[in-house]
Amino acid sequence: MSCSARRSPRAARPRRRRRRTPPPEGGPRRQDRTGLDETAAPAALIAAWALCGSPRARFKVRGAGRAGFELLWFGAGVGALYAAGAHGWALAFAAVCAVGKGLALRSGQ
Repeated sequence: MSCSARRSPRAARPRRRRRRTPPPEGGPRRQDRTGLDETAAPAALIAAWALCGSPRARFKVRGAGRAGFELLWFGAGVGALYAAGAHGWALAFAAVCAVGKGLALRSGQ
C-alpha cells in the first residue's frame, strides 16, 4: 500500500453535521457594521460646530436658528445615550439641557 492510499481512522467515520442554533428571539442577528456610522456622526457634529456653533465660527447662527442648532446638537447626545441603553441618563441630560436653554433665553443670552 502506498502512502497516498492509506486512510486515517478519522476518514473512515462519517462526518457529523453541525446543528444550527435557532436565531435569538426578535429575528436574526444584525451583522456588525463597518464603523462608518460610528465615525461619520461625530465627524458631522464636529464640522457643524466648527462652521456654525463655535464662538469663532465662520457662519454665525443667531436667534431661532441658534435654538434649532442647539436642539439638534444636544438632541444627538440624548439620542446617543438612549441608543446606548442609558434611558435614565438620556432623560436627565434632556432635562438639564432644557432648563439651561430656558434660563439662557430668560436672561437674554
